[in-house]
Amino acid sequence: MIEVISVKRKFVVKKGGKLIEIDDPNPDFTLAEVRKFLAGSYPDIVNGTIEGPEIKDDCHIYTFSTAIGTNG
Repeated sequence: MIEVISVKRKFVVKKGGKLIEIDDPNPDFTLAEVRKFLAGSYPDIVNGTIEGPEIKDDCHIYTFSTAIGTNG
């Protein structure tokens, strides 16, 4: 017998040295749409990168890394 397992997504935001884990706001969202949705609460992720997925405990975990640098 084959068992079908639904893989969930979770998102991690690196903020101030802490890792904040966030449940998927909408499984139908693309990664870009999730970033846009979360940008209101975490504006630093707008220009950062999305890393992953890392598979852990039947979840796809995506990490938003912020772009750090100086202007000029």
